[in-house]
Amino acid sequence: MQLGSIHVGLDAFTLNGASVCTSLRLDQIILPSQSLSELAGQRLQYPLNPEEGYIDGSIYINGEHYPVDVAELRFGNVEGCYFELRIVGVLVLENEGLFDYANTAFELVCRLRMPLTRDQIDALIQEAILESKAKSIKESGKVMALLKQKVSGHEDMSTIHRRVLSMMGTASNV
Repeated sequence: MQLGSIHVGLDAFTLNGASVCTSLRLDQIILPSQSLSELAGQRLQYPLNPEEGYIDGSIYINGEHYPVDVAELRFGNVEGCYFELRIVGVLVLENEGLFDYANTAFELVCRLRMPLTRDQIDALIQEAILESKAKSIKESGKVMALLKQKVSGHEDMSTIHRRVLSMMGTASNV
């Protein structure tokens, strides 16, 4: 079994007259595989918090943390660089600060981009280095600015930054 995480950006919505921009974050997901092609078509059921094996789900609204209990993940087929994911669960609002709202069951269907492979990331980094004309690690910010436009929201930028530094350090030693 593998542990995984899923982050789903949500469309902005209005709550009590204020605009809310947030995402659904699911961590510590026990998965039979890290390969999305192997997960395609699978329906995985999970116990709710605090039972062992639960998904650590959360959403932040106006700077406040709200738990999300996820009972089921349904992985659709991979189509190109996207896959469909259906998340079934409960947004826990009662006793968490939004006392005027009840806990809310939901079924969210989202189309998510496949994570980039290491080779794809390396190619994007090489392209950004050339485009930015960066010659040393000191100019890695120029490279990161270009990459942020291309991969933001799809990849962990700190991991990409470490890879940029590694590749630029290697390039300057050649």
